[in-house]
Amino acid sequence: MDVYLVFSKTGTWLSTLLRSLLKEKYIHVSVAFNDKFDCMYSFGRVNPNNPFSGGFVIENFRTGVYKKFKKAECIIYKIQVTKE
Repeated sequence: MDVYLVFSKTGTWLSTLLRSLLKEKYIHVSVAFNDKFDCMYSFGRVNPNNPFSGGFVIENFRTGVYKKFKKAECIIYKIQVTKE
């Protein structure tokens, strides 16, 4: 089974602030279990318009923050896992 780790940089003011403080390019991480990226899990914005309403969310590359910030950059790692 493949698991995908999606590291992203959306360009929001909050991610820009965190990037400058942490000196990291990618601040947000999601996990996906298929290569369609239509169901990714993370802790992020519950409401894409409010950076302070956060929690466990299900994301999609075509909706939410990714739809609002179309120039978001991502790097994706594919990891093969076994039952063990």
